[in-house]
Amino acid sequence: MLSKDQINKYQQKFEQLKRKTSGSGAFYFFKDGTTRIRLLPDDSGTFYRDVAMHYLPGTKRLVWCQSGSGHGDCIICEKLSELEQKGKDVRQYVAKGKSLANGVVRGAEKNPCVLVLGTMVQKQILQFLLDPDYGDPCDVKIGYDIDIDKSGQGLDTEYAVKPRPQKTPLDQDRKIVLSMLDNRSDLSTVTVMDQQELIKIWDVFARGGNKSASADISDDEIPADDEDDTFNSPHIARVTSKKFKK
Repeated sequence: MLSKDQINKYQQKFEQLKRKTSGSGAFYFFKDGTTRIRLLPDDSGTFYRDVAMHYLPGTKRLVWCQSGSGHGDCIICEKLSELEQKGKDVRQYVAKGKSLANGVVRGAEKNPCVLVLGTMVQKQILQFLLDPDYGDPCDVKIGYDIDIDKSGQGLDTEYAVKPRPQKTPLDQDRKIVLSMLDNRSDLSTVTVMDQQELIKIWDVFARGGNKSASADISDDEIPADDEDDTFNSPHIARVTSKKFKK
């Protein structure tokens, strides 16, 4: 028979493993039309983490910019700099600023995901957050949902952020609220891809992937390889979950 101490140790390990797998790597890119979200609070003091991404056409991969995401030197940036020194126009491949935020997509699933926010969306959200008539959308008791309307393509892509007029709790069920908070991803642990993998991706791009490049990509739009791959995108580095304070 297991002792109480053994049971406690196994229980602690079980809870630890659940936290490592829940919420990990579930990234969400906004689709055309209207998506209703609820932002979740973060213990860091802000609901988002600033990062940067390279888009290398032809490789079918989205890549973290290591320097723009706070991980030191970026090998992709170095390669682009070499091309620029040879007279190549690399402006469309330069990393674009993004933000990651924990949130819930209403009507999709109860578990939180990591929302990928472009500068256009983030700016509008912050405008409402700083407006005392709206306040903090992340408040689990008196926050509010937000509709994100996406339309257009390429440089004509537009995002309209529309807060819902009624302030509501994150969920009526307290257990669900606690579960959502407990399954948030720790945005500070975003990791870049292995250097060798980055080099392989760059080699594919250098061998001809760049020939299919399009300059008509807005700073807020990330071309998706598969519209059905919105959740758990394999193109993005993983995010690990941790248990947050209640």
